[in-house]
Amino acid sequence: MKNIPEFNLKYGKNDTPILRATEIDNHSSFILQEYSKSHPEYSFLNPQATPIENIIELYCGISMDFQSFADEYVLGMTSFSKGYINIVRDGQIVPYKVDKGMIIISSELEADEKQEGRLNYTLAHELGHNVYHRRKFEEPDYSTQPLLFDEDPKESFAITCHRDNIENLDNTQGRDWIEWQADYFASCFLMPKEAVAEFWKDYKKEPEFVFGEEPAPYLAEMPYNELKAEFLRFVSTFRVSKKAAKIRLKKLNYITGGAAYDCL
Repeated sequence: MKNIPEFNLKYGKNDTPILRATEIDNHSSFILQEYSKSHPEYSFLNPQATPIENIIELYCGISMDFQSFADEYVLGMTSFSKGYINIVRDGQIVPYKVDKGMIIISSELEADEKQEGRLNYTLAHELGHNVYHRRKFEEPDYSTQPLLFDEDPKESFAITCHRDNIENLDNTQGRDWIEWQADYFASCFLMPKEAVAEFWKDYKKEPEFVFGEEPAPYLAEMPYNELKAEFLRFVSTFRVSKKAAKIRLKKLNYITGGAAYDCL
């Protein structure tokens, strides 16, 4: 594993990092800026898709694979020790050996082109775990023991990410903050705030400040049909899902909730 910065993080109980959204935003931009120094074809300042697979495998040196998980609710996982997980092969559940630091993604996402956005988000989510949660989960190797999908206590040395944990930033009530951090990192990493601002620069209007009122979103005065067309271009440019794009733009105050938000 390489090129993953050691950020100066504060930790709470159980070695869970304490992170503000602005910190995660800045961390993701820093990594992308460092990546661009050796890959001038990419700039986090320009609207474009983040080359997430290249960053994971070639830049960060993290092994990655696609498998059919025995647990159908799992979309991705990051291992923090060697061991075995259960996968489905030829209709049978069999053990599959994983290495320390490995990212495994459900083959369901790889096989369906319509899920490109969700695939990219899941990959970035797992990278977020590598950036922030190694201290919490890394332990000595248990290469002869299963990691997941059984009752072995060593299963805690890998993180499994379920369908309801991916692209779920809007729902923070009762959230596992480890998953929220990885989710927010994925959002920032695929849609850097700098590139988002560049995309909307011709449409963005700074709202007037009114004391005691929430600031209007930057695109509040944009006609809906025009907004919808540009929103779809945004989704295509960054290669993310509509859901992820809406949540990111809402978080950065480009759009607001309500009926128009739901119809995008």
